Amino acid sequence: MTVQERAKALKDAGVKGVPLFDNLQREGYIPRNIIPLDKGRWIRHRMDGTRGWPPEEEPECGAYAIKGDRHDSPSLTRAMLDAMNGELGRVAGDVRGTPFSRWKREVVDGTARIESYEPPYAPIPTSTAPVANNFSQLKDDGSGFALFSDTHVPYHDAGILNAMVRESKRLGVKRFVLIGDFMDANQFSKRGRILGHQRRWQDDVEEGKSVLAGLLNYFDSGVVLMGNHDRWYEQHYRGMADPEWLMAAFFGFEGRVEFSRFEQARVESSGKRFRLLHGANFSGANPLGVAQKHSARTGEGIVMGHQHLAVDGWDASGQHQCVCLGMTADLERMAYPHASPKAHPVMTQSFAILKGGVIRHYKSSDLAFPQ
Repeated sequence: MTVQERAKALKDAGVKGVPLFDNLQREGYIPRNIIPLDKGRWIRHRMDGTRGWPPEEEPECGAYAIKGDRHDSPSLTRAMLDAMNGELGRVAGDVRGTPFSRWKREVVDGTARIESYEPPYAPIPTSTAPVANNFSQLKDDGSGFALFSDTHVPYHDAGILNAMVRESKRLGVKRFVLIGDFMDANQFSKRGRILGHQRRWQDDVEEGKSVLAGLLNYFDSGVVLMGNHDRWYEQHYRGMADPEWLMAAFFGFEGRVEFSRFEQARVESSGKRFRLLHGANFSGANPLGVAQKHSARTGEGIVMGHQHLAVDGWDASGQHQCVCLGMTADLERMAYPHASPKAHPVMTQSFAILKGGVIRHYKSSDLAFPQ
């Protein structure tokens, strides 16, 4: 039954005016984000809080607005009419001074149409900046994902990485996501120069290729996200090459490894959504709280890196899993924690498997990692 047919049936039953509109919206014929403006009052197009705009010689327009917008406009009214009627036409005659109740009745009947017009000002040009939130959207095909972070090549720990591969093989997981800080890249940091513990970047890149090659001996494909350490070399080359091109040029494996300029990705698994992010916040006292705040912000499960502390739990609602991954680097090989010690908790190691909408978190304290 169309909205017009349902409206006629309700009117035949004696339902008119505001109750008619409310009935149609409650029954789903009118989207709930379409709301009437100023019930029972004359329609006024408003801008910046003033009444009577546009000037009297301009036609009034719009009886409804999309919820959340501050004023109605021809485009908003057209969107509403599209949703309800699927077509546009013209209002017969001048609609200025039309009472709200009549507008509502005509819209519900499907007889109201809006006449488009050019506003009496130069339109603001559309932004030419590209969309900035097009990070990777991944879908669990049933085999799941191996999730790990903070390898800090060349200081990676082969033991925990091999343990992750073995567990992935046992569970049939064929894809991985490396959630940032693939490379340590101390050559590009002030801290690395101060500590005087540097290798050639060329040698570290070759070691990074070897790590990816080892992973791809088992996994079909993978995604590598940015982390704060990866940003150090990305910033060095910024303006000369896009991050995705740069990492692919360094490490290769075109078609099997997706290198992302983003520090986050989203995974859908068995109808649940999870945000994978490297993160920029640290809390030695409550690392899980950082993940829980991200979950509250996104309304999704969280798997994050950066803090090098392996903890897990749930968000405040008890609906979303929150996992802080430990690193997959070897603490004994990393220079900065020993050269410049801080009163932070001791770094820990872990990886995770996401499969069937459930995250399994494997901590180094629970496993043995033979080489």
